[in-house]
Amino acid sequence: MSPGALNAAQDWQVLADLLAPPFTTYAIDRRGRGASGDHGEHIIQREADDIAAVLGLAGPDAILLGHSYGGLVTLAHALRKPPTAFILYEPRSRWAAPSQATPSPPSRRPATSTEPSPSGCGTS
Repeated sequence: MSPGALNAAQDWQVLADLLAPPFTTYAIDRRGRGASGDHGEHIIQREADDIAAVLGLAGPDAILLGHSYGGLVTLAHALRKPPTAFILYEPRSRWAAPSQATPSPPSRRPATSTEPSPSGCGTS
């Protein structure tokens, strides 16, 4: 489990307890959070390396869960080395760091019509 920006591993203990057994769970304290201490490089690639190290202990059938920013870290790891399965729970909507930002795609709006629909209810 890779927690979000404002969470630590202990925040996921209730879920870990519910999943065990049959699952063995590992919740990480991401860099600078919880018991991990502060590490110099707070970049997504280093945090993906941290996940890779934990997955090395968990084994090849591990299922990876990432929440919020931890979901982006999970995705960064999965793009480099896809795990058996992964779950992204409320991942942040922007992938790029501010220094790497790219323009967002244009938003899509539903088509509008002034013609009444067959039920007599139109959309606008």
